[in-house]
Amino acid sequence: MMSYIVVILVALLLLYKPIKLILQFRRHLKAAKESGIPYVIIPVFPFNKLWIVAEMLFLPLLHRWLPKSCKGQAMALCHSEFAWLQKYRIFDQPSSDYPQGVGHDTFLLVSVDELCLLTAEAEVISQITSRRADFGK
Repeated sequence: MMSYIVVILVALLLLYKPIKLILQFRRHLKAAKESGIPYVIIPVFPFNKLWIVAEMLFLPLLHRWLPKSCKGQAMALCHSEFAWLQKYRIFDQPSSDYPQGVGHDTFLLVSVDELCLLTAEAEVISQITSRRADFGK
């Protein structure tokens, strides 16, 4: 009897984190859709501390194992230094020589961990910095 309770508790603990992550991702995706701002779904948040430490190990593996259809914008945005590496090109229209472009000056990154707004528009930056109470960090 006691072993069944232990097995059930261990199973619940193992299922807790994946279910929590799925629900969190669904909440972020719903918020992105409701905002009306263009969004890009990425497999991992590039500014996650654990990811920053481990990305040099896992990015080559993801590039090797993921199908070609998953390697566009999402993989370009998973690198923690994508802003430095891509500069403004990430906001450009996708083209044959640079397919990773998003095509918008303002867009959301949707991941399991976070929902993050990226912008290159001066008006949006001005709005965000002048209305600090409305925009949290």
